[in-house]
Amino acid sequence: PSQSLKASYTQRLQRPSIWYLNPYRNDMDRLNIHYGNPDLESEIAHSFELGYNTFTPKFNLGVTGTTSFTNNSIEQISRIDATNISYTTYENIGKNVRVGMNSYISYRPSGKFNFGFNGGVNYSQLEAYSFGTVIKNDGFNFRGSLNTRITLWKNAAVNANWGLYYSSIQLQG
Repeated sequence: PSQSLKASYTQRLQRPSIWYLNPYRNDMDRLNIHYGNPDLESEIAHSFELGYNTFTPKFNLGVTGTTSFTNNSIEQISRIDATNISYTTYENIGKNVRVGMNSYISYRPSGKFNFGFNGGVNYSQLEAYSFGTVIKNDGFNFRGSLNTRITLWKNAAVNANWGLYYSSIQLQG
């Protein structure tokens, strides 16, 4: 059996993709116009993590707590003008805070049978200031999966998996 405890800090730089930067105005749908912003800056995210793992021949467990924040996140912003035309672009106007817990459990009662769980829950708080208005959104999202494997004979096994995934929290959505 072995155990480990991990604490980490990470600073991540994420550059905007070409679609976020491209100033081309896509007006194929004249009521919904999309364009990029060539003045975007890279996001800088700060992440902290604390985790515990234990491994034995029959049982494995991992639990990790995480938190991260970004003060200049790239956010998709949609505005509707007086003629009901929607304009969508990207700006470095976001402040994001995320706190979460992730875990996995695996149990093997025999050499031919094992099952496990992998999942987590996150709380997100998003905020942006655009055109004199503060936009806020917050909430929880979660994901989880169960799996099992039964070995029938030397080269044959049956696997079953089930998962539930809740969409992530967006600033406008």
